[in-house]
Amino acid sequence: MGGADICLATDAAGEGINLQFCWVMVNYDIPWNPARLEQRMGRIHRYKQTHDPVLIFNLVADNTREGRVLQTLLDKLDRIRQELRSDKVFDVIGRQLAGWSLRDLLLESLDDEAIVKKLEERVSTEQVAAAIHSQDAILPPSGDVMDQLPAAREQLKREAYHRLLPGYVRHFLGMAAVLLGIGWDGDLDREFSFKALKTGALDPLLPTMERYPVEVRNRWTLTKRLDGDAVYFHPGEPVFDVLRAWVAGQYAEEAMRGTVLVDPEAREAYVCHWVLAQVSEGAMTGAFRVVETRLFAVRQWADGRVEEVPAEQLFLLQPGNRIPPQWLQLAARAEAQLEHIREFLTQSLTDRWLQPLRAQMYQQASEDWQWVEEGYRALEADLAIQRSTVTQRIRAGESALQGRLTAIRRRQAVLDAEKAEAQARILQAPDRLRLEPMTFFANALVIPAVDPAIHAEFTREVEEVAMAVAQSQLEQEGFVVYDVSTPAKAQSAGLSAWPGFDLWARHPDGRDRAVEVKGRATRGTILVSDNEWAKACTLRDRYWLYVVWDCGSAHPYCLPVRDPFGRLLATTQGGVSIGPEAIMRAVKEQDEGKD
Repeated sequence: MGGADICLATDAAGEGINLQFCWVMVNYDIPWNPARLEQRMGRIHRYKQTHDPVLIFNLVADNTREGRVLQTLLDKLDRIRQELRSDKVFDVIGRQLAGWSLRDLLLESLDDEAIVKKLEERVSTEQVAAAIHSQDAILPPSGDVMDQLPAAREQLKREAYHRLLPGYVRHFLGMAAVLLGIGWDGDLDREFSFKALKTGALDPLLPTMERYPVEVRNRWTLTKRLDGDAVYFHPGEPVFDVLRAWVAGQYAEEAMRGTVLVDPEAREAYVCHWVLAQVSEGAMTGAFRVVETRLFAVRQWADGRVEEVPAEQLFLLQPGNRIPPQWLQLAARAEAQLEHIREFLTQSLTDRWLQPLRAQMYQQASEDWQWVEEGYRALEADLAIQRSTVTQRIRAGESALQGRLTAIRRRQAVLDAEKAEAQARILQAPDRLRLEPMTFFANALVIPAVDPAIHAEFTREVEEVAMAVAQSQLEQEGFVVYDVSTPAKAQSAGLSAWPGFDLWARHPDGRDRAVEVKGRATRGTILVSDNEWAKACTLRDRYWLYVVWDCGSAHPYCLPVRDPFGRLLATTQGGVSIGPEAIMRAVKEQDEGKD
């Protein structure tokens, strides 16, 4: 279950495989070509290797001719490594010995000392240092990368709050299972297997499931794990993609016909359209590749006003039952307005999406152009050195290298044209961006809530009191608190428009909390939206629910619940309803456990 400890391989494993999780290599059979040795080392001695030291053992029989020569070479490389204080020696040795074969050297010469002398001449500290410098010229300076690491780490922290897995996948699976008539045995939090709740329900999935080995075909997980053999169910996994395509195909017409949804915060009805848009880049050959794909939503009011809204707003809406008579005319006019919506979006997305992408590419183009220039300059110098060396060896009698010299000349002949083409592609790329025709795929008539209980849940005064109490409590614990309760505030903090929580609390010791705040004028059941519940599932211990009761009194009090998805029993009600008893029980268990 823990995986293998030893990988035994032929020379075929010397390339095309990433073994950075290994840190010990034993070369039992040393290849004739030293460049192959370099390739083998590169399997484990590579970028993102975290173990220090990395140990490489070369088993050499030093009582043989080839053994003595190999030992000389390896000892020489180790001395150079110590002189230069750099393991990059092993990254460039292949180029230093290009075209060399120890087998050929042994056949050509009866004198081992002559062979050793040739190797000494070919592999000197100065030559290796020059090769390392040439290679570094092609790559960005490591200092630039180090300077960018703090910002990259900060970005990674924010990315965690953008993740859709496993919360949204779990939510999708739950809805799709009802439509398809399937269920599961086991635990969605750990491992489960699919089962049919009606005859033939699994038929759309079975052909893809059967591609997996029998022993894992009925073992699935929503959480990526390095241990265990269960199949990770996620976007991009074949069975997930088949299920998504099946649901989309079965219900595409219904989605376009539309439905009725309830917006608890709305005071008048509107029509919402969900649109898929793409920006593509045309190639010099005429073909196009997709650069970005995004989902957008547009809100259309009864008076003709149109405005773009975050697509995630769908998660905040609740199912409606019927169209109230006063909104029938708005629903009837919706289809006729689609062309107007398309024109509005085309202009809006050109200004806010396409043009900024172009500007970003223009800014990057000059930097990329310079890297290409420097890279080809280094390559040109490297080829010149190779040509000079091979020419000298041919003059010294190594006629077998004539083919190698011809290949180097051919490469040099096309170098300028290659560079010009590469730089032209970089400079022209921004102008080849275009907005593809949009795809409307779902529509809804969204009406205000008519249930007084729902209005009470979203009373603005209660919400403001609850937010103030929660923020004050977090600040007393030493957190720096960011209000991300509106799309503008969330995006300014680097999150998505609807992150699934109201407050982002960050402690100087590195702890983060995603805090969803729920307030009630007195006390009672709270309603958590599908979006918030999916985010609670995804973030688990980093997600907190702060329930603030008695917001209508002079003494409101706050009940923080860590990992509400794991601690609270919830019922479905166009979202998730959590009763006061469950909240009090979770807080008590949390306090007793000293979480």
